Amino acid sequence: MIDHQTDLIRDYIEDYCHNIWFLEMLDQLNKYTDENKGKFDIVAAMAMAEVGDEELRDIVPKK
Repeated sequence: MIDHQTDLIRDYIEDYCHNIWFLEMLDQLNKYTDENKGKFDIVAAMAMAEVGDEELRDIVPKK
């Protein structure tokens, strides 16, 4: 699961790197490692958001 989350984050960065202006996020993304993942709250939140987005991708909103 961690590898999948890392892949999703990598894909997001490749697609939207020009829109990331939050310096603390950039700092955490640069320093993140799988072995030291406990100190990177922003990266963890980003991973959960990307997994959630993937799970909801094919669901059509209903009125």
